[in-house]
Amino acid sequence: MRWLVGGLGFLVATTPALGAPSASPPSGSRLRSPHEIRAALENRAVVLCGCYDAAVKHDARLSGKFVYSFTIGKDGTARRVRAVAPTKQSHALDECIVRVIRRVKFARSEDETSITYPIVFQPR
Repeated sequence: MRWLVGGLGFLVATTPALGAPSASPPSGSRLRSPHEIRAALENRAVVLCGCYDAAVKHDARLSGKFVYSFTIGKDGTARRVRAVAPTKQSHALDECIVRVIRRVKFARSEDETSITYPIVFQPR
């Protein structure tokens, strides 16, 4: 059986809303925390593991860190989802992970949030 192991240490950058000062968010603004983003992705861990389980059937040596980037829109929808360094190990794994991330519903925010998120898969 294979398990999602990681997802820690991701990078978060916010894009200020139009008209908002770039140095600091407007008073009372609602920004996404790294904890909220991680929790939303971890809620999909079973589905992400399903992607890995399907891919590992074709290559039993498949494991390691797979990195994805995306932007969370103000409405909480993931956009521009892609594998940062698409793995030559499994194109199917990257496609599946991208589909799952696109379906995750994140918290709404006044700003867009750009994410680089590593997911570590390894045999258990």
